[in-house]
Amino acid sequence: MKRWWLMLLSVFWISGCVGYGGTLNETVFAVYPPTQASGYGSVFVTDESYSPPVVDSLRPTLRWSPIDEPIETDKYDIAIHETYQNSPLTWAIGPEVYYRQGLQALEHTLEIQLKSSQAYYWAVRIRRDEKPASKWSSFILLRGCTFIGSGCITEDLPFFLFVTPDK
Repeated sequence: MKRWWLMLLSVFWISGCVGYGGTLNETVFAVYPPTQASGYGSVFVTDESYSPPVVDSLRPTLRWSPIDEPIETDKYDIAIHETYQNSPLTWAIGPEVYYRQGLQALEHTLEIQLKSSQAYYWAVRIRRDEKPASKWSSFILLRGCTFIGSGCITEDLPFFLFVTPDK
């Protein structure tokens, strides 16, 4: 029984160390394309490579969710940037290719067609009430973790990453 509680506390401690954007009430994470392997906004990698998810079309439907219960007046902004790969685990941000502001739904189908076999960063932020927009969402890549509590190498990726299909 003690092991169960220790494990539960460890998971909460680790998830509390993972940063998102904005304050707790303004935190948004990606639903599709998926970026999470464990917990909100984090990806655990056991080797020296990370393969971003491949979306189902060149005009994907991006989905997201606030961690707290959405409010009817919430609005969302999304941005998509081209990327290029610097190393097996590093993608540099390129020019912005798509931006929409004030979206009310928790998903958005792109109105343009993206390039095939291209990696893109995307991010979402929330506008709640009369407050300024939250910070853009992000996730943390954790690698070299052998067990909970071990020293991990972290890489804070500015946006969520996906690749378009080869069409």
